[in-house]
Amino acid sequence: MADGLTGEPVNAAQRFGDMVERFGDMAQRFADLAERLRSGARVLPTQLALETVCGCNARCVMCPSQGMRRPKGMLTLATHHLMADRVAESGAAIEIISHAGMGEPLRDKTLPEKVAYEKLRFPAASVMVFTNGSLLDAEMGRRLLDSGVDVVSVSINAFRPETYTATMGLSRERTYANVEAFRDLLASTSGPRPRLNVSLVRTELCGEDEVGEFVRHWTPLADAVVLPPTIAWGSGPALGGGVPRFPCLYLWKVLMVDFDGTVKPCCEDYESSVPFGNILQQDPVDVFNCETARRMRLAQLAGDFSRPGICSGCVETLEPAREWWESASPLLEPNVGEAAAPERSGRPAAAGK
Repeated sequence: MADGLTGEPVNAAQRFGDMVERFGDMAQRFADLAERLRSGARVLPTQLALETVCGCNARCVMCPSQGMRRPKGMLTLATHHLMADRVAESGAAIEIISHAGMGEPLRDKTLPEKVAYEKLRFPAASVMVFTNGSLLDAEMGRRLLDSGVDVVSVSINAFRPETYTATMGLSRERTYANVEAFRDLLASTSGPRPRLNVSLVRTELCGEDEVGEFVRHWTPLADAVVLPPTIAWGSGPALGGGVPRFPCLYLWKVLMVDFDGTVKPCCEDYESSVPFGNILQQDPVDVFNCETARRMRLAQLAGDFSRPGICSGCVETLEPAREWWESASPLLEPNVGEAAAPERSGRPAAAGK
């Protein structure tokens, strides 16, 4: 029997012993999943993460977009509809659709039309838009409300004006006014309305006192105040062997699509250096189960997070992954020759970026 990434022979008993040491009670579950993958089972994505815009109007200190080398661009309405159609017809069981990527989604003036089409093609899915809020003016706010979007999450990242400007490179006055006006619009709406979340990623510029000010300001105004973990964007130091790590949920749930149709493992691969394929040219589920993806899943199920390099120091394999595996399961098609129904995936994973 060979290991999932390199193909090198591995003693099965030794491998399972290593898994028990790494994963504890989950070891048998991961061993069973690995055998299903080796027997031909395929993983079905349950989250579609679409980059409608590659290129941002902000200059966030914690984001690598300003130095990104891959081409920038915007997903056209026609290409978006083609992508949505291909995913809807592929058999993927999409429960959540998120708009983020390496750009500001509200730069796309057709975003509300895209959301409305997604609600048509995936009526049971929750659609989320992640924005810095600087372009969330009255017109865009009303159009988003009318689109049927389920969650608007605003990345604000500071409370004090000087910290905000240094962190985001945007006007704090404009962003705060936009978000508070959007909150007032939602409060005045009698029918269904989206949830409004605000978030702050801790940086060296924002001390804990300011984090507290941010939380106190937004708690009565927003549906949720989120303090997501700081990520290393694939350049962090490798995590030590004594740190308990779990298979990355993005590999099992999220079909991560660039504006040009390229699929990659996750948003930390911001240069799309580990492409799985392209959903404009290939079946989306086939892309999600390409050989590169299959080997990455098998390696992580065996406790190997060394390759590709973006995985070696990724914090998403710590608490976020552990919490997901404790509450949910990936959705697999039956093994070859099986007639059993696929497992359900549980609650949708949060789209944190």
